[in-house]
This record gives sequence, structure tokens and C-alpha cells, in this order.
Amino acid sequence: MKKLSWIASLAFLAVLAFPAASFATTYLVSRIPTSTGNTFAVAFVPGQSKAYSTNSNAGTVSVVNTSSRTSLGTTIPVGSRPNFVSVNSNGTFALVSNTWDSSVSVIDVSTNSVTHTITDPNWYIVRGTAFLPGNTTALVADSGNNAVAFVNAALGTANPVEITVGVSPEYIGITPNGAFAYVANFGSNNVSVINLQTNTVIATIPVGTQPSWVAITPDGTKALVLNWGSDSISVIDTVTNTVVTTVSGLNEGASGSLSSIALTTDGRFAYISRQYETHLSVIDMTTMTLTAPVEIGVTTYGVSVSSTGGQLLTANLWDNSVSLIDFVSNVTPSSSSPPINSSSGSAPQLASTGAPLPVAFWVSSSALLITCIGISLKLQAKGYHRRNHRGVER
Repeated sequence: MKKLSWIASLAFLAVLAFPAASFATTYLVSRIPTSTGNTFAVAFVPGQSKAYSTNSNAGTVSVVNTSSRTSLGTTIPVGSRPNFVSVNSNGTFALVSNTWDSSVSVIDVSTNSVTHTITDPNWYIVRGTAFLPGNTTALVADSGNNAVAFVNAALGTANPVEITVGVSPEYIGITPNGAFAYVANFGSNNVSVINLQTNTVIATIPVGTQPSWVAITPDGTKALVLNWGSDSISVIDTVTNTVVTTVSGLNEGASGSLSSIALTTDGRFAYISRQYETHLSVIDMTTMTLTAPVEIGVTTYGVSVSSTGGQLLTANLWDNSVSLIDFVSNVTPSSSSPPINSSSGSAPQLASTGAPLPVAFWVSSSALLITCIGISLKLQAKGYHRRNHRGVER
């Protein structure tokens, strides 16, 4: 009888505790002014309290201190219309693709200065870049030539031999083992898969309309492709090179607002920035469904997750700023839609993806709670009658 009473009590406590545990992560959001010129993309420097953001119209790159939540007063001059930025895994080089003059700037991370400007007479409209394991060789999307090129960041050179892919390649994702590259072809609505051992295209995968970004899961089993034109995410199985899931319903605002995508280091969540919306969409990678969004307060474009997984950074396109988001636990949010901080990150605001639990949960949990109370009362009544009966017998 006592055992059953304990079980009922534990069930009762579980029902009370579950709602508090069921709310998602809380976020600490800091807005950091950078420079004029439309902040387009961002990238953390692994192992350091540093990140870079491109100022597209200004032809510069800003340096952000992610510990002090400030940006350096000076910027790094690069080429014309810098867009994408990538940093190698050991934090020594950053690559910036300069779209209008079809060049790639190599930044020495230790000095925050440009050491090489890589050009090729055949390049036309360069877009995304991605480092290979080894930290010196990288791929560059030569969008105007429907090809991917190889560059050496240490030497500042480009290999004249390119790999032909689909129409207007926009972005490149590399599997963690460095064996394959997944290239989003904006103009042909597909993804080219390159075997980096043979430097040949081994598969062409149809996806949504105008794919513009690729993120590979940390275990290398999936490639998430952001479809700018169809407001969806195509999930590719990297073993079979087929689309296994399409996450739709992402057109929460203006059509075509999806900008970029980044995965947490544990692969549990994907964060999607939105060019015309003030929040990040969040995909639960376990269920492949949307969860509650993260409110930033300004419109965003590029997004990046730190190598430790504790921070996320967004490029706030029209605001000339970045937002640094710290993943926080055991903090009660002050608001689900906080005002943005405009004082160089000195007073970060709390935001939460914790949304009200569905009605079905409350109905089922209430039924369980009532059942637990009923069991407890019944057990207590039986105990009373037994004690009373024994007293009469004595």
C-alpha cells in the first residue's frame, strides 16, 4: 500500500514539474553596432572571442569581440561588395568573397589584416566560400561561370581548373570528414555533390526553388538546403544523396525572406535567419518540425554558431549591426519579445522560445493529475478503514 502511495505521489509531482521543464531554451540577446554599409554575413573565429561581419555596401569587414560584446572602432578594407565570410577550423584565416570585383580577400586572423587578394581572370561573380580540412585550401563558388574553384589561403593563389556544377552556385557545405561538398545551385534548383577525392560531381539532387544556403549536420549524415524561392528546407540524406524530408511552412512573413541557416554543434536545432522578419525560425532536428522562434528585434541575414555551441551571431542587414545570442539555462525570461539593446551590448535582453503548451497537453495532464489525486484519496481511505477495523477487533 505504501509503495502504491509513493507511486501516486511521484506521478503527481511529475505532472507539476513537467510544464516548467517543457519550455525551450532561453536566450540572452545583445545588439552590437558595427559599421555602415549593410551587414550581410557573419562568422565566428573558432577558439577565440572574435567574429567577423561583412559590410556589403562599404567594402569592409568589422571585427566583433564576443566577450565584451563590442566591435572594434576600425574596419578591415576588402574588395567591392563583400558578401560571404568563412573562417577555417584552427582560426588562422578568414575568406571574404567580393562579389562585384570577383575576388577573394584573405584575412590573417592574428593581425586582422588582408594578406592576399585572390583573383582569376575567368571568375565572374564569386559567392560562398568553404574551407577544407587542413585549413589552407578552400572552395569558392564562381557563380557566373556555373563552377566551383579551389584557392589556397596561405599562398593566396587560385587553381585555374574548376569543377562545373549547376547554374549560379551560391553556397557550399563541406562534410565534416572533408570527403564531399554540397553546392546549392540558385539558378537550376538543385544541389551538386562533389567527391573531393576525385574532384568530380557524383550526384545532382533536385531541391526547392532557388536554393541559396547549405548546412551539414555535425555527424555528416544530412545536408540542410535553404530554398530562398520556396520558403522551405530540403533535408538531404548524405548516404543516398536523396531528399528525405522537406520542412515547409516557413513563409511566416514576406515570401523569399529565408536568408541563411546554421546548426548547433550537437545537431539538435537549426536556426534560420529571415531577411524581412525580426526573428529567427528554429527547427527541431529530432522531429524535423518548427518550434517557437527567437525574437531578435531587427531583420537579419547571415547567421553563425560558435564552435563551442554556446553562442549564435546574426548579421542585421539593414541595421548596420550584429546580434549576439547566448544560450542560457535556468533563467526566467523577462519578455518573449524584448526591446533590442542599442548600447553596444552593455545591457543584453532576455528572450525565450518558450511557447504556451498545447491544449491537448493540459487536458491529458489534468486527467493524469485527477487520477493521481483519486488514487491517493482511495489509498488513504483504505488505510483508515483497516486501522479502524483493527481497533474494533482489539
